[in-house]
Amino acid sequence: MPSTYAKSNHDLGVQVERSNYFPGDTVIGTIHRRNAMVCPEATVDVVLRGRTKSKMVVRRNNNSHTYRGRFTLLNSGQKVFQGPVHIPEGAGEPQQWGFAINIPTNIDARLFPQQYDAAESYIPIDPASVGQMPLPASFSSGYGRREAFIEYYIEATIRYQRKGSWHTETAVVPIPVAPLNPNPPVADFNLLGRRIQQSVSSQRLVPGMENVELSKKEKMKKFFGSSSVPRFAFSLELAAPRLLQIGNSPIPFSMRIVPFWSATTELIRDVPQKAKLVTFRATLETHCRIRCEGVFRPHEAYWDDELDLQSEGFGDRPLSVEIPCAIGDTPPVDVGGVIRLRLPATGVSPGFTTFNVRVSHTLSWKAKLEIAGESFTARAAQQVVVIPASSAGANEQVGLDGEMTQSWIVPPDEMAPPPSFAEAQREDAKQGASDKGASEIAGSSKADITAIEKRGNLNDAAASDGKL
Repeated sequence: MPSTYAKSNHDLGVQVERSNYFPGDTVIGTIHRRNAMVCPEATVDVVLRGRTKSKMVVRRNNNSHTYRGRFTLLNSGQKVFQGPVHIPEGAGEPQQWGFAINIPTNIDARLFPQQYDAAESYIPIDPASVGQMPLPASFSSGYGRREAFIEYYIEATIRYQRKGSWHTETAVVPIPVAPLNPNPPVADFNLLGRRIQQSVSSQRLVPGMENVELSKKEKMKKFFGSSSVPRFAFSLELAAPRLLQIGNSPIPFSMRIVPFWSATTELIRDVPQKAKLVTFRATLETHCRIRCEGVFRPHEAYWDDELDLQSEGFGDRPLSVEIPCAIGDTPPVDVGGVIRLRLPATGVSPGFTTFNVRVSHTLSWKAKLEIAGESFTARAAQQVVVIPASSAGANEQVGLDGEMTQSWIVPPDEMAPPPSFAEAQREDAKQGASDKGASEIAGSSKADITAIEKRGNLNDAAASDGKL
């Protein structure tokens, strides 16, 4: 079940201006032909197509059966040109036709329900419900006997008459569509708190014996769990996120230890203890479930992918993060902030549900801590919602050099003296140069747009807009 590949040659080619798009964007491009052609009548069309496909192979005894799921998301086209075409032999420049076609923000409800079966879809397929569903982003996952993808592509065709018969040439270019999130980066990761009861036993818990080398007899008592070995009981309090956002880091993950004195050996009761985090690993599991058509009922398959959350500057090196160990309002330490825990910018798909594909996530973590030289391990897993990266740039501003800056959010110093007259003149001169540069940039952009319109005849293409 291969996805659609690019197809372009001298008979017909198609190219677009950008390599990535969002729902609601306009795809601007050109269709071109270089090979010679003389015909009295030709038609050039362009179509934006979108589809979601799934496939699973089931083996029974010595036979294998393939089941598929197919749903069309978009099928929007327009007539770009109609009339005679004359391309001389050996022409230096190809014949070009420009086009502009919009990517809608929602699935095209006019395509449903048609031949689709509601039992083969995770979501309703009536036109009223489909029309409210946002367009899913491009997606690809799976291997071998189970796979799924969501794709979008531009298909251009030229149909012409030659020697009394009609001929058709086709060109294709994939259009990656990224998930759109106009909201600013989230600040609330919807932390989920939990408590894990733990205890450690060691003679080193006694004040003054923190660094003492234990004798063989003391080690034997500790190994067999003798009641004479001091025991420190406590609860490990954690708060892990239930929401993750691609590109939003660091990921918060707080941790602290609260002593449980009533279950602690009297000898060390109320004695402060020190705890530290030695290792920490967090993984994001992506669960992909697909649905395919069957003879009597739909078939389903699922698979999981695992991705390690990255910690900047630490990698696999041992940690030494001090964890608060006290009763009261002692704040926890944000381990995620200390180790700069983050979600990779690539290789992660946000969670979504469309007709035959459903993607969800689980956050798993494992931590190793030490108290008085004695280590213990805590681990847990919980469902998490992964949302797309923000396209709002709430805390960033792009300068003229293309670099991000946050200097605009720093207010001026109210106690600073006003600038001198000479300084004010220099600032005015700088501002004038900046305005002049901005005007030159704007002029270049207008010239580029004019060149595109001349090359592609965009106005004629838009005027002849029609559905195929």
